[in-house]
Amino acid sequence: SALTFLSLNFLLSTRARWLEGSLGGLDRMYGAHCTVGRMSLLWMMLHPLALLAANLGNMGRLSVIFLPGVDPSNTLGTASLLLFLLLMALTVVYALPYGSWLSGHRLMLAVLLLAAYHALASGSDIAAHPALAVWTACITAIGVASSLYTMVLYRYLGPRSEMRVAGIQGRQGATDVILEHDSAFKFRPGQFVYALLENTDGEFHPFSISGHGDGWIRISVKASGNMTSRISRDVQKGTNVVVRGPYGNFGGRGTSDRPEVWLAGGIDITPFLGLLQAERENPTGRRVLLVWSYRVHGELPYEAEIMGYLADIPGLAFVHWNSAQQGRVSAKALGGLLDGDLIGNTFRLCGPRAMMHDLGRQLVSAGVRARDVVQEDFNLV
Repeated sequence: SALTFLSLNFLLSTRARWLEGSLGGLDRMYGAHCTVGRMSLLWMMLHPLALLAANLGNMGRLSVIFLPGVDPSNTLGTASLLLFLLLMALTVVYALPYGSWLSGHRLMLAVLLLAAYHALASGSDIAAHPALAVWTACITAIGVASSLYTMVLYRYLGPRSEMRVAGIQGRQGATDVILEHDSAFKFRPGQFVYALLENTDGEFHPFSISGHGDGWIRISVKASGNMTSRISRDVQKGTNVVVRGPYGNFGGRGTSDRPEVWLAGGIDITPFLGLLQAERENPTGRRVLLVWSYRVHGELPYEAEIMGYLADIPGLAFVHWNSAQQGRVSAKALGGLLDGDLIGNTFRLCGPRAMMHDLGRQLVSAGVRARDVVQEDFNLV
């Protein structure tokens, strides 16, 4: 089971379009990646505990299983589990820079290979059942192939566009970057891209498409890390940008005639800006309530832009929510804004993970169908 979950996790990290479409968006694909990763770790931890329970009192067998160096295959199995625990601890406990986190995450391939060798070389069940050995080899091959695709082949075979910075503008706490693209680049409102900007850290980072025009898109960046802080300083007009994607289905779940509630937390207003532009250009006539949650009113870089949409979109209502004064947005608070009628709305949430998950649970508890709560979540932990 642990090997199956491990290999499936590598498959879920490929950003394969067919998987993204099946799961309803890359954020849900990443959510599955998180869940499957936890399941694989759980099974790997249960395995030695089960062996310990089954061999209590048999010191000879226990020494073969657990003492380092007595049996190479068991020793490598233990090494696989310890490496997995180390990588998870570094991911969860320490806020590693993105590049360091990515490099460490690539060591998960070693976890898979060590675990596969342990299973094939020491597993008595596998030795007694050739079909199980074939399954183990095949599922490991899928995981290895997925890992090699992600680390090597994706750069050649994955969706790729060459763009150029056409303009850059600083805002209150954010920076807008305008990217020129050719006619081959197609996207839907609410999607995002992975962009590698020249003169930064050499890594791809996800950015929502917050606006667009004829031959250009806008990505919006909050100065919240080493790389994003460098954009306003080191990125200039004419800078080359490699773009992967677009990905996501944040704006595509639900039906166009249902009323919607959009909740943004801080800089995560950006995907809603693209949705607002699409609503203005292709009116649906639906009612849209946009709630922007923030802590400091002076850090609302797109407030004037949103206010401009109010005159163009008759069904749009815009609510400021100062969480420092009003607390976190709750289902009860949204019910008050909707005159008590939560049912029948599609809710789109984008913001800090804790905020989204807590509010999502409250909405479902209040009777909203789970499929009517759409969350944009890219936290891989």
